[in-house]
Amino acid sequence: MKLLVIGHAQHGKDSVCEIIAKNYDLKYTPTSMIAAREIIMPLTKDKYDTVKACYEDRGNHRADWFKAIEAYNAEDPAKLVKLVLQENDIYCGIRSRKEFEGSGHLFDEVIYVDAHGRVADESSDSMQLTKEDADTVIPNTRRPLELLSAATAAYRRIVSRVNQRGPKPKAADHTVTMAASGLLVAETPAGVALVVSPEVTEAVEELHEDEPHVATDESYADEDS
Repeated sequence: MKLLVIGHAQHGKDSVCEIIAKNYDLKYTPTSMIAAREIIMPLTKDKYDTVKACYEDRGNHRADWFKAIEAYNAEDPAKLVKLVLQENDIYCGIRSRKEFEGSGHLFDEVIYVDAHGRVADESSDSMQLTKEDADTVIPNTRRPLELLSAATAAYRRIVSRVNQRGPKPKAADHTVTMAASGLLVAETPAGVALVVSPEVTEAVEELHEDEPHVATDESYADEDS
């Protein structure tokens, strides 16, 4: 299973990747850490002492990172994706349209994490993709435990669909609505529906009683590439 998780900065992409990886034994290394080591550090040797320092400063240079990764992928739009997927099951944070279209065939599913309205969107200088590019949308507008529930529910549906060898939708016409019952619903043409109850905090222990534990610190909702 190879997953691509996309979305704007600080919308919770890394959090979703970590939840899925830890709960379902998938391999995940933050893609930005790999990009820092393989792409950015060689270009900025005198600026950072360590790869970690370079990685942690990425938020101040998103447009520059976008251009550097685009240059790295100039001959093969999927170059970085192929490198990451050699040892990982999840790729977090494609932002370039060219990279996305050149590597989409390498993924079983594309997930979009959406915190629009709670966190500002990025400029088009560093983000060219939208929720319409994804197969599944995970809302991240409420509490951390609800993101945990939504991410695991999404992964279960993805596995079910992939195992049944159902076709991936060529385009995703997503809707995110607040039902009269107070449930948050996200749907795609493929039939994916995430229902997050306001009472999920009380139900989450039962939901995950047979699964490995995942920490649900408040930082889950805001960490990101």
